[in-house]
Amino acid sequence: MDPTNRVVDDAAFRQLIARARAMSPEEKVAAGPRLFERACRELKDQIRSYFPQATEEQLNGVMKDVMTFTRRLVDPVWAMEVKYGLPSPDTIVEESPKV
Repeated sequence: MDPTNRVVDDAAFRQLIARARAMSPEEKVAAGPRLFERACRELKDQIRSYFPQATEEQLNGVMKDVMTFTRRLVDPVWAMEVKYGLPSPDTIVEESPKV
């Protein structure tokens, strides 16, 4: 990477962080769906660049697969439930103490 681009990228990133920190909690919540839609468009564009002949249905299928794979990577509860068959902390019901 060109060091000049790194400086520009770092400055842009700092500006992005400053704007996010200045947002109210309500603005942050409102930004969520917008950011998700943007991320989906960017993912679809990236997939389309690799597979320009793909149909919209195929693109959506690959996007779903990528999101599922990503969830598996970052969600330890999912991994423990699915891979190891352990119950999620939400489903564990403690027995009442025996008197």
